[in-house]
This record gives sequence, structure tokens and C-alpha cells, in this order.
Amino acid sequence: MAQQSNIANQFGVDGIDVIPILKKDNKTYIILIKQFREPIRKWIIEFPSGYIDETDKSIEAAGIRELKEETGYTVTKVIRSTKKGQYLNPSVTSDLDAIMIVEIDGNAPINLNPKQSLDESEDVSEVIKIEYNKLLEFCDKIIEKGEIEVSTQVYTFALSSLF
Repeated sequence: MAQQSNIANQFGVDGIDVIPILKKDNKTYIILIKQFREPIRKWIIEFPSGYIDETDKSIEAAGIRELKEETGYTVTKVIRSTKKGQYLNPSVTSDLDAIMIVEIDGNAPINLNPKQSLDESEDVSEVIKIEYNKLLEFCDKIIEKGEIEVSTQVYTFALSSLF
């Protein structure tokens, strides 16, 4: 049975997924999180994400807030953000998530020692910094081990490095 979305904000979008690109010391990294997800009862590697609150002034503001909470990093620049949501898995849920890509200056003083500020309900155990050109190899190793899952969004993004 499909689950219905519970949109409670003015943007008509349930949540935001953030693809954080960290530039530090002339290298490019992707920032991921390892989070326990009760519905699958497993740890999973994901992009930082969260629900859009009614207090958020924009979809982008929600993404910036979620990234800061879950990773401690402060956004330098929003590269691109969707204006509407995309369905995550329309065969089982009507949830709509917006997606944004952000850049983080890892050499900026505010980003030298990032500290998470998680909500009580969040179970993010680890912030992962992986070089962009090693992301697919990293995901493949995780999947091969079988102890932790990799989200579809992260793996699809990693596959794009082949082109």
C-alpha cells in the first residue's frame, strides 16, 4: 500500500536532499552521512537531507540548515536547486523531495572544524568526506561488504563519474 505525502509547508515539497561539494586544498570531495534508518533497520550512506519546516524561508534555506545540522559544514555557494520536488519512489510513496548542489569552502575558517548539531530524532553516526574521483569505488566496496547500504541517490551520482 502506498504512503501519502504529508506536505505541511508553503513550497509543496516534503524534503530536501543536499549534494555537498567540498573544495579543500585543491581537491574536490563529496560529503556523505552514515545514518540508521528504522524502516530498513540498517545503516545507510546518504546525502544530507531532511524535511522542510514551515519556518524555512525557502527550499534552499532548508537545505543549508539541514547540511549544517547533519555535517557541521557551512555552505559557501548554492550551485543549483530544483524549484519543485521529485518523486523518490512513486510506486510506494508520494513524497516529493527537492535537490540542491552546494559548494563548501573547506579552507574557510568556519569549515575547518565542523560540528554536527543533530535533532533528537536523527541518528547520524558519521560524516564521510570522500574524494569525488573515488566515490564510485568507495560505494562499490561498501556494497560488496554488505554491512551498510548505499542510497540510490548516492550510487546514481557516483555512476555519473563514468561519463
